[in-house]
Amino acid sequence: MKKVTFWVVILASFIFTGSSAFSAETIRIGVPLAMTGAYAGSGDNYWKGIEMATNEINGNGGLLGKQIEIIRFDSQEFAPEVVMQGANYLCGKMKVASVHAGWAGWGQDILAYGKYDAPFFCDDGAMPAVEVYKKDPVKYNNTYFITDTGGDQANSMFNMLTALPYEYPNKKILTLINKSDSLSEAKQLEVQADQPNWILISAKQKTGLDDLLKHLVQLVNTGALSNQQTVVSNSRHFEALNKAFTALNEVQKGMDQNISSDLMAIDIRQALFHLGEITGEITTDDLLGNIFANFCIGK
Repeated sequence: MKKVTFWVVILASFIFTGSSAFSAETIRIGVPLAMTGAYAGSGDNYWKGIEMATNEINGNGGLLGKQIEIIRFDSQEFAPEVVMQGANYLCGKMKVASVHAGWAGWGQDILAYGKYDAPFFCDDGAMPAVEVYKKDPVKYNNTYFITDTGGDQANSMFNMLTALPYEYPNKKILTLINKSDSLSEAKQLEVQADQPNWILISAKQKTGLDDLLKHLVQLVNTGALSNQQTVVSNSRHFEALNKAFTALNEVQKGMDQNISSDLMAIDIRQALFHLGEITGEITTDDLLGNIFANFCIGK
């Protein structure tokens, strides 16, 4: 991965997730790569690029005033149980801010890292990975696919991208075209005229990055929010809040129709359950007792 691309990817992950890593002394980045086994050579190549980028960033003052700390994990030959161990170690134990992998496991990586909120960047153009993602786009919404643009790898990635369910859950999509310096000025103008939403960048020449950051800020669009609005940056929290809202609507319908409080308790418990997915486990007995003792429901 190019050095500038690495920096932009990390910064983008913080913008979209509001990572809590800023409270630490350093910003921890997880790097699961093959250090032993048949794919160690490929893993070493990935590592050299990541190490070079990290040294340059830290040498220039770090990222947003903090030094980057790399936490490595040996993915060996990507056995499912080893990939899961890597996710549990990097995200569960070490609490990394984001994960940057090479070839990461052809689907089992999406399953493993999809359990966590840390952005997961992988060079995985395999259709099995897409099939896993399509089963639950919300759960695996922390997955970002990246790849080289040359040869068969680019064709594989293009086929994978076209298979993604863009219509759900109505996400804004940012399409970046790297190596734009290899195109003539006339060709760049032609591409931009044909695809005005594409962003042309060159990691080598460091061009187009200002435009990329501008688009990232526009996507966050915090300036458009009033003081009365709340930003939910975590997709799982958003999904849980939607489910809780649906359950509470059912409670309201029950109250309007004078349904028995015992039946409405089911929907109240559902709402509490979904809120508990955000805040932690909620015990409903005391809360339900308080609701029925202090409010006139179903009378």
